[in-house]
Amino acid sequence: MNPPAMVQNFRGLRAVLLTAAAEDGEATRMLAPALGRLGVTLQRQEVAAPLAAAAPQPCELLVLDGDDDLATLLAPLPPDWLARLPIIGLVGVEAPGRLRALLQAGATAFLRKPVHGSAVYAALVLGVNAQRARQHGAALLAEQERRRRGRRMLIRATLRLMQQHALDDDAAYDLLRRAAMRARMSIEDYSEAWMAGQPAEAPTPHTLTTQRIA
Repeated sequence: MNPPAMVQNFRGLRAVLLTAAAEDGEATRMLAPALGRLGVTLQRQEVAAPLAAAAPQPCELLVLDGDDDLATLLAPLPPDWLARLPIIGLVGVEAPGRLRALLQAGATAFLRKPVHGSAVYAALVLGVNAQRARQHGAALLAEQERRRRGRRMLIRATLRLMQQHALDDDAAYDLLRRAAMRARMSIEDYSEAWMAGQPAEAPTPHTLTTQRIA
């Protein structure tokens, strides 16, 4: 699985600034025009404590104000919604606790308040591409786990055939391979399906011999 190509053009992205209702916006007033020059639209979603269970606005980028109570802001939001979004954290007071909270929320880039337009592009490049790299890494781990589970099932299926038909490991593996080819499945997926008792059945040596004659 190849790593994702670096994104440098952000035209058409929708961003949401999630902030407390009490925020006057002065510290972030340069954010919307700076994003606009890059082709990114910004909507501000003001939330009060406690946050009503309102659906988050559709977006591809989330901006979090680290001076807010992030636990209160984020608690009602779907975890999968947060996990798939690049998150840029706004930092006013660089206290370790607030930085830690932004990192725990998933921030992959930061902007210092008051926001200066010249810093926004760099934050976008870092935030968006770091999130893509994070998702790529998660996909690699998931694929490795799938293959590990598949290899374990392949070994178990091979051992079962060896016991059932008094075969050596090469012959048992060949039976599974041929059955998987006919089912148009990988041998790992076929072995897992067979071991799970699904309709697919591994052929016996007698079945293979009959099929060759036919």
